[in-house]
Amino acid sequence: MNLQFSIHSAIVGPYSPPDPYTGKPLYYAPVDAVDIQKETVLFARDTGASSVVLHLIHPNRLSELAEIIETASDSDVRVTLENYYYTEKINQTSEQFIAVLESLVPLLTKRTRAQNFGVTFDPGHYNIEGEDPIIAALNVSRWCKEKGINLTKIHATTNYGPLHCFPPNFSSDVHDPISNLGINNRLVIQIISSIGHRPLVTAEQIRPLTEKDIALVESAQQEPSEYDSDTASPTQSTDYESTIQRGKD
Repeated sequence: MNLQFSIHSAIVGPYSPPDPYTGKPLYYAPVDAVDIQKETVLFARDTGASSVVLHLIHPNRLSELAEIIETASDSDVRVTLENYYYTEKINQTSEQFIAVLESLVPLLTKRTRAQNFGVTFDPGHYNIEGEDPIIAALNVSRWCKEKGINLTKIHATTNYGPLHCFPPNFSSDVHDPISNLGINNRLVIQIISSIGHRPLVTAEQIRPLTEKDIALVESAQQEPSEYDSDTASPTQSTDYESTIQRGKD
């Protein structure tokens, strides 16, 4: 069976004190549970998982994040950093996320950087942070290409924000079907692919996948994008307007 699997690191976990409204979620920030995250990386290695995904929560505690990533050295596991939202520490636009990567990458050994580190792109989280996911896809995928960083995964999602029926920090947010209107997941996948990346696409949605959802991902991966990644720039008004129109279409 042609099956790949990856692991999302623990993000909810127990509360201390054990009250979801007043307690602190112990696993919400990877750097608050370094040993647990390192065990997760080793579990991925032992079970043949291709990657482990970590949320960026604390942009000023990168040495601890690097320690977790280095656990994957001498294995086939990539530990990937995913952009998140509403962290209070940083407004995670693509510009700010890239700035964090610029500081994190030098903390990794060259071997780990090349073989065991990567980026997970979540268009829904950029959407919540107020940035057009298409522009974010351009910025992040270009930076990764220029710096030789593996853009490992795309979390295709139609995400508008947290579900307020759950306790705070319960990591429950809207994950509508990826083929729904709202975020042009197809174009996001095409743009990232057109810049030379071959990421694994994960459909992050609550409902079971439909044929329409699957067809969206397959068509985006198989059909070449009309977007010219070598000449277009989000800072040029004509290219920007063209890109936005594609998103609306």
